[in-house]
Amino acid sequence: MTTQERTDLFSKVDRLVRDRYFDPKFNGKNWPALVEKHRSRIEGAGTDEVFEAEVNSLLHLLGTSHTPFSTLVDREFRAAVRSTPPLRR
Repeated sequence: MTTQERTDLFSKVDRLVRDRYFDPKFNGKNWPALVEKHRSRIEGAGTDEVFEAEVNSLLHLLGTSHTPFSTLVDREFRAAVRSTPPLRR
């Protein structure tokens, strides 16, 4: 991704959390302040992998296990696991 694509995607993540997170008080966290605190590190990530890890680190601060940033690699891996037949012994 380009820097602009990372910036756009991070803005989308921020907007989705603000609009759809199950707790309007963000589990007692100040989400807007957390976003601003981590923005430069996330948007300036040198690789897609670092960007994804930084976004997940930020989401983890909300304190809920069901708020991951799922990447294309994650989705492809889960799809491959689901389509693999069980091992026979």
